[in-house]
Amino acid sequence: MPGRHLSSGWARQAIWRAGREITELPASALVFAPHQDDETLGCGGTIRRMVEAGAAVRVVFMADGSTSHAHLINGQTLAGMRRAEAREACTVLGLDPDTDVIDLGLPEAQLHNYEADIVRRVADLLARWQPQAIFVPYRHDVHPDHVVTNRTVRAALRLWAQRAGQRVTVYEYPIWYWNHWPWMPPMRRPRRDWPFYALRSLEGLAGWRAAWIFRHYVNIAAVLDRKREALARHRSQTIRHQDNPHWPILADVGDGRWLECFFTDREIFYRYEINYVADHD
Repeated sequence: MPGRHLSSGWARQAIWRAGREITELPASALVFAPHQDDETLGCGGTIRRMVEAGAAVRVVFMADGSTSHAHLINGQTLAGMRRAEAREACTVLGLDPDTDVIDLGLPEAQLHNYEADIVRRVADLLARWQPQAIFVPYRHDVHPDHVVTNRTVRAALRLWAQRAGQRVTVYEYPIWYWNHWPWMPPMRRPRRDWPFYALRSLEGLAGWRAAWIFRHYVNIAAVLDRKREALARHRSQTIRHQDNPHWPILADVGDGRWLECFFTDREIFYRYEINYVADHD
């Protein structure tokens, strides 16, 4: 379970030493999550802290969550489960599931086929809610749905910022970025995964590159238990359905090492601003 000693703590400490604490939280934010659970893993503690400070926060789920276990359960049934779980998790984080949770409902693993539609819909959400801050997966987060989410949200941000003359702060949060050494040791990896794993480890410079990228953090120590509770509400991702031993869960990834990355007392971000004069890429 999350909370065990993080074996890669030396690398994590390097990030913390290089980081700058975000003490002034935004008064309004849109959180874009490719899948149901990314919002909790990447910035659940920050969401809770913003809500407690009185901020208007809304979570936008891009995909319908229909394929994570589609080989074991009907995809539409699974999508319904994950939608309900996400609303429970958002409630734990302090959100109103009826007004603060938005589903784009696009087919999971196919976001790349809907990029123009996503840009249009996200631009409409930005114009409607006028957020001070945007939370989105890190641009090099490996998973195709995460990469597409980042790309389309940033494209919509540029359009909105130019038209409205707005400035918005962007916080990119890592999820699958951690899937390399030293965060994820090479235990029992299939041989076919080794070239990709080795390349990611080299690109990450053994963890040190993260200290240059994710230079801002929010201290979530006071709400860490709420984050744990929120993730537990994503039951299809944290508990083996009907005790099926073949049902994969998040704790299986790296024998729990990957999940540990999200349960320290800090959530880290690549932070920058986009405005109508210039954007910072």
